Amino acid sequence: MNAKCGFCGVEAKLKCAGCQQVVYCNPDHQKKHWRAKHKHECAKPYELTRNEEIGRHFVATKAIPKDTVLFTENPLVIGPKWNLDEYEQHSPVVPCVGCFSDCSLGQFYCELCRWPACKPNCPGLENTNLHGLECGILRFGRPPKPGDDPETFFDYYRYDALLVLK
Repeated sequence: MNAKCGFCGVEAKLKCAGCQQVVYCNPDHQKKHWRAKHKHECAKPYELTRNEEIGRHFVATKAIPKDTVLFTENPLVIGPKWNLDEYEQHSPVVPCVGCFSDCSLGQFYCELCRWPACKPNCPGLENTNLHGLECGILRFGRPPKPGDDPETFFDYYRYDALLVLK
């Protein structure tokens, strides 16, 4: 079976150097097809297909080198590490409630819920996807005051519960 030009449909032999899947009858048709359509398809070493037995799935269209990232997705939830060991449970360095960067316990807080923050104007505190939803729930607690027993800080700021709230 002879291959057909990806642009005009006539018999062709020049393969796309990128994907080796599409052929062209001349370099001019290759350039025109690239601008019109092929540049969006060529870089992918796979195609989405459907099968009655397994449904939608990807099929490799060329050899894929080891450790190649084919696609990425944003996480559904972002939160601090929840399985803290004994040392981490009593550390004065905790994740910022807004952006999860390291911050010192007792230095800065979210003005609304009073949970530790890395700085007063942390962008994560204003972002409803990072902190806004749980902030309303965290406001119901009574945070420890300076001078309280240090153990009350660690009992109150339960970072293992924060991810569940998100």
